[in-house]
Amino acid sequence: MGCYFCDHPVWHAITKGWVHHLNNEQFELHIFNTNGLEDEQTQLAKSRVSSYNNCGTDVVSAAPATADQHLDVILYPEIGMDAVSKTLACLRLAPIQAVS
Repeated sequence: MGCYFCDHPVWHAITKGWVHHLNNEQFELHIFNTNGLEDEQTQLAKSRVSSYNNCGTDVVSAAPATADQHLDVILYPEIGMDAVSKTLACLRLAPIQAVS
C-alpha cells in the first residue's frame, strides 16, 4: 500500500527491494497505488506481483478494494508522506500493519 510505486526515492530505497526480493512462492504481493501515477518503474512492479490496483487518491474506493482482498499484512513504506495511505492505515484494513 503506498504512493510511490514509480521513479521515486521511496521506491528505490524501500519498496523495490520488497517487490524484487520477497519470495513469491512464500508471499503473495498485492500493490495498491494511492497516488495514481505510473511510469516504467510501475510497469516493472506490476510484472512481479500477484495483483496491482491503481486506487488513485480516492480513499472511498481504495478502502473497500483493499478490504476485499482479506490481506494478512499491509506494509506501508511511506506513512506520513501520503494522506491517502495515512488515512487507510487508520482504518486497520489488515490484522497486521507495518511501516518503514
